[in-house]
Amino acid sequence: MALSGNFYAGILFLLGVAALGTGLGIIAYRLIHRIANLAVKRAVSILIIVVTLAAAVILSIPTLVVILTAFGSVPFKEVSGTGESVIVVRGSWDPDHIEIWTQEGPFLYSLKKSGVLFSENTPVSSATCSLISEDKELILICGDDQEPASR
Repeated sequence: MALSGNFYAGILFLLGVAALGTGLGIIAYRLIHRIANLAVKRAVSILIIVVTLAAAVILSIPTLVVILTAFGSVPFKEVSGTGESVIVVRGSWDPDHIEIWTQEGPFLYSLKKSGVLFSENTPVSSATCSLISEDKELILICGDDQEPASR
């Protein structure tokens, strides 16, 4: 299974938040030790810990959603008899949402269509779909439905 860009974006976001938290922690540590009054020093330390934990919880929620979305999508590749190919991706939250990516180069695909492209009961998988090429037009056939995948 190939991972989507959402997975990598989630990981980079998570690493960025961790680096930011580390940097702010180092700065806060140095500043807290300059406070002379012990009661104020402890109050500021507790306040920083509470704020840091709250921020970690708030920032982890979108990160987890992005990563789970990436694992939930189901991509598969269809190749026509002429050797041209498309990648079809079913949505993770809405299985009726389909994306069709057409091949532009050896390792380059571009998004051509996105949305609810097939009828509700049409199974969309590598076992039920095929790609044909007619008159310089790619046509994706899944079950009884057809969807042109323009180049």
